[in-house]
Amino acid sequence: MRECTSNEYLDAAVPGSVYQDLMAAGRMGDPFYRDNEKEALEVISHDYEYQVRFDAPGELFRCQEILLHFDGIDTLSSITLNGKELGKTDNMHRIWEYQVKESLKEFGNELTVVLYSPTEFIEKSYREDPIEGCIDAMRGLSRLRKGHSMFGWDWGPRIPDAGIFRQVSLMGVEEARIGGVYVTQKHEEGKVILHLDVEAESASGGRVELPYTVTLTFPDGEERVYEGSPEEIQIKNPALWWPNGYGSQPLYGIKVELLGSQGEKDGQGNGTGTMGRVLDVWERRIGLRTMTIRREKDAYGESFVHEVNGVTIFGMGRRLLSRRLFLRCL
Repeated sequence: MRECTSNEYLDAAVPGSVYQDLMAAGRMGDPFYRDNEKEALEVISHDYEYQVRFDAPGELFRCQEILLHFDGIDTLSSITLNGKELGKTDNMHRIWEYQVKESLKEFGNELTVVLYSPTEFIEKSYREDPIEGCIDAMRGLSRLRKGHSMFGWDWGPRIPDAGIFRQVSLMGVEEARIGGVYVTQKHEEGKVILHLDVEAESASGGRVELPYTVTLTFPDGEERVYEGSPEEIQIKNPALWWPNGYGSQPLYGIKVELLGSQGEKDGQGNGTGTMGRVLDVWERRIGLRTMTIRREKDAYGESFVHEVNGVTIFGMGRRLLSRRLFLRCL
């Protein structure tokens, strides 16, 4: 990585951030120490370039599509692969993907990500259209889809870092992949019904209908496989999840395997037996529980209490004083 007006490159870590890499290189101090946040604000008023050279596995090119997948970029950036700009980012709270099969080479690829200053952006935005926000935060932050507390709050300093803070990967798509799995729970007497909404995307990005299987792993390790693209799974005598201090936290594993629609055909037009090959896999662990906020009229007006599995849970918060707020008190 380098500051864009400099020709000196420094070692960088991805996942990571500008502050992290500069501290590792001895170019800036800990922004949480004393008044170092002032130095950190000056650092992030500049733009930074991240660059990597890499080879791509040959088997990727046999896929119908190849995606360059960013799990998280903070926040404003432009992305270039082998001299071609793939796109720009402006939101750290989402995934960014780009189709790169036409741009990617097996050897000698160069990927460049330029991260633009978030403080320069919000200052320019504020000048063009002033919007007031939290008195302790930097003005203009509401225009940027970035963690707002990074711009200062009553409990924290102003250290709006930037970086590629999650994994970057190349993904080969054969026929289709899992776009998302949405699992909801319906609790009844002695059982829980899981509702599954499985979304499949074709290699070109459109939604398609493909078969899938679901493997449910119980807390004791027992596995059950449900074929035929089930939309509901019933669990009898469920082991419920409880908050700490109210019971145990058993977890159920859910694995969804997306299956291919059909295989290749031989000279007589018969299938070659590849029907049902696994195209993509989605896995999570979940706890079975109900959770809601109970709001009922009472002697004091109206209750506002967490309720888990029908049991009200007492909770309280603690106000943490930041260094800045503590100094103000002194």
